[in-house]
Amino acid sequence: MTINSSQISIGKEHELVIRQQLERKRNEWQNCRPSQMDGLRRIYIPQFCFLIHSVYRDSNDHQQCLRVADLVADENQRLHMTFTQENLSDFLAMIRESAIKILDHKSDPFGCDSDHQHQQQQQQRPHH
Repeated sequence: MTINSSQISIGKEHELVIRQQLERKRNEWQNCRPSQMDGLRRIYIPQFCFLIHSVYRDSNDHQQCLRVADLVADENQRLHMTFTQENLSDFLAMIRESAIKILDHKSDPFGCDSDHQHQQQQQQRPHH
């Protein structure tokens, strides 16, 4: 048995009520969406930053760890706004550890040639 639209009779009042309910639900959804996205960002962005830092740390790529910190600190990206105070403190402690590892290897944590590296390079060059 097939029902077509001519067999269904909805009064104008019912149609208006249905349209109003649909519009109200659409507005509720649109109002909830930004707060839902904000909640998801606050959960997953810090987790991702911790995870990617751990991957770089475990592979001894501490320069990349500092690049993750740069990304989190970037005012245009505003990722630091998704961190709780506790998460941010923990993340900064991890970055500190990476910076110390870089310094322990006689490297500049900011990727610049340090005086020590410059002196080593000068000593390794053959003298004419």
